[in-house]
Amino acid sequence: MSPDFTHYSYTDPAPVAALLKPWLNQTAQFRYDGKPFVSSFCGQGTDWTAVRSQVGMDLYVVPYYDASSAAVNDEGVDGLFSWWVLGPLPQALDR
Repeated sequence: MSPDFTHYSYTDPAPVAALLKPWLNQTAQFRYDGKPFVSSFCGQGTDWTAVRSQVGMDLYVVPYYDASSAAVNDEGVDGLFSWWVLGPLPQALDR
């Protein structure tokens, strides 16, 4: 599962938990280390601990966040990924 936070609010975990809950026990749901794998598009600042609590199970959370020390130090995530690992940034996006 991968909620798109251009639609969901990162300040309210309830709609994200409601989206995830019906799908997490499906046989096709990818699991890592025995936990449902959840990613996201954006959503930096989401309280993944609250999302876990509201869905009632542990999750393996690896969201896409912009690179920052805050993202690296977010205790609610198990890992991070970036779209930019595919190669060099286009010049217009190079920061």
